[in-house]
Amino acid sequence: MERLVEMLTEPGFRARLAAVSALGNLGDARAEGPLNGIHQSEPDGRIRRTAYEALVKIRTGRTSEEGLASLRSRLDSITEENRELRQRIDKLEGGAD
Repeated sequence: MERLVEMLTEPGFRARLAAVSALGNLGDARAEGPLNGIHQSEPDGRIRRTAYEALVKIRTGRTSEEGLASLRSRLDSITEENRELRQRIDKLEGGAD
């Protein structure tokens, strides 16, 4: 990733564009700072737009991962609650005989 960040200052358009795109594809949150800088200060609109798209890709990926972790946690909680309720029902049904 460090080499890609270094490439953001290359004089060649294609090198900068490729670096911005690759950083977005990596999805590493550490690239947000350099990509924000490119998005705000790059004179070429194509590179600015690609930087914006890379930032969205990184943030969306992180949000999806966080959302998935939250759903897994909630599922574990519901599963445990269900297990406890089944035990209580079994206990009540066993005591009714």
